[in-house]
Amino acid sequence: MLSLLVIDQKFARWYEFQGDTAMYYQSLQSIDRSGVPLSNIGASSVWIHTYQPARLTPAQLAVAPLPPSPISELNLLEWHSYFILYPIAALTLIFPAPPILVGIYVLSFTGALLFAYLLIRSRGVPVAAALVYCVLLMTYIPWSQGLTGQFYPDRIFVLAGLGFMYVVSVRRSPVWLQIALGLACASITERGALVAGIAAIAFAASSWRALEQRRFRLGLGIALLAISFAEFHSLINTENGHYMAASLRQLARWFSNPVFAGETVSFVVVNLPLLLLALFDRRRAAVALLLMLPNVFGSINGNEKIGWTTSYHSYYMPALILASASGFALAYERARTAMHRNAVLAATAALALFTAMLDPYAFPRIDVSFGNIGSSFIPQLVPAVKTVGSQPGYAADYAAIRKAVPRGSLVTAVEPAMPILYRDRNLQFYPLGLDRAGYAVLSPATEPDGTHNLFGGFATFANEQKRADAALLARMRKDGYDVDHPLVFDSVGLVVVKHSKMMLRDL
Repeated sequence: MLSLLVIDQKFARWYEFQGDTAMYYQSLQSIDRSGVPLSNIGASSVWIHTYQPARLTPAQLAVAPLPPSPISELNLLEWHSYFILYPIAALTLIFPAPPILVGIYVLSFTGALLFAYLLIRSRGVPVAAALVYCVLLMTYIPWSQGLTGQFYPDRIFVLAGLGFMYVVSVRRSPVWLQIALGLACASITERGALVAGIAAIAFAASSWRALEQRRFRLGLGIALLAISFAEFHSLINTENGHYMAASLRQLARWFSNPVFAGETVSFVVVNLPLLLLALFDRRRAAVALLLMLPNVFGSINGNEKIGWTTSYHSYYMPALILASASGFALAYERARTAMHRNAVLAATAALALFTAMLDPYAFPRIDVSFGNIGSSFIPQLVPAVKTVGSQPGYAADYAAIRKAVPRGSLVTAVEPAMPILYRDRNLQFYPLGLDRAGYAVLSPATEPDGTHNLFGGFATFANEQKRADAALLARMRKDGYDVDHPLVFDSVGLVVVKHSKMMLRDL
């Protein structure tokens, strides 16, 4: 149902369609134009992580150079093996990029939910009982929080990986389907090929006597690992090789850090409800645990632990969903009496209540309280759907912002502006490019009297956003930005500020 609703572009407002998502809009546009997925947002994203203006103090921000990215456009295939973008780009010849991407994204997550339901039903479990598991999955934080993040091709692995792991774990399945789903996983990213290869080998090894085509599955896993190896070594991206500890000593230092240790505990607690059900299918549970190890022992600024809206949870999630759904069905099948079956359902419902009561970002203290239920997925779903299209000013403001910022402009912008302006503009993550940009598109902050005297939106690691924004605003005024006459767009929460050397087009 959700995947059908998102074809309406207004529904996309429910999602955090921000800078990284707009990067993929640009790459699809570039593929249609030149055959290569290029993006200046991608180049700026790499630059802002390299230059790290968020580490500057407000005093430093007032005077430090804030240049745009030295690389005009980044070829995304040099960063990750996103070959899946090519068939998606073909779809954008028929439909606009935003509903295509969000539709695929939501289809991956809701498709995984439907897949789990059908798997449970295929084992003879009644509809009502299967729906109890679905409620648990919808409260499961990596699924529910992941559904409200930004688009990354990695998100497609949730459904593609689930399908692949199912066909290589059952006793017999069509060879062509195993190959097709394996190649689909490999086309998503280099990590997709790696995880699919490990899963195929693990399932073949753990059930060598029970499976047919076991030598083929082992060979398929090895082939996927070879594809992953080739993809990894074709990239200029060095990020992939640095998220795991280089030695046991370094790993011990990481775990001695209270933040790393606390986030690891939170990661385990959040995944524990599905793991408990998965234990009824020990073979699949073992594979799920194996694929979770990189998130336990790796470090990507904490995103691998509690960055639930990021893409770093997309790779173990299919194995854990498959194992828990199969484990739930096995537990229900093995219950010999109605009382025992009701006990399985009650335990699953209790696990769902527990996940709904969890604060997904609390660490090192685990916050479990009834007050958290209101912010969980199911209570938030109905009001979110009801608000779709409730502010008709969106479309008019989008058009006005595009008109105010001509194509070909160099723009320094906060992330929410990027999906609006991604076409044919050089977008830089604010405050990069501030010295040279013709336009700044920022977030407004309303004063008590209702005026918009404050605006900015700079993300700082030092928890000094208000001072940092004030320093940048003073700098913009000094450099010639018309900060006293911004164009304010309340419905989308953005303001457009022009440089004095630029002329706004007639609105």
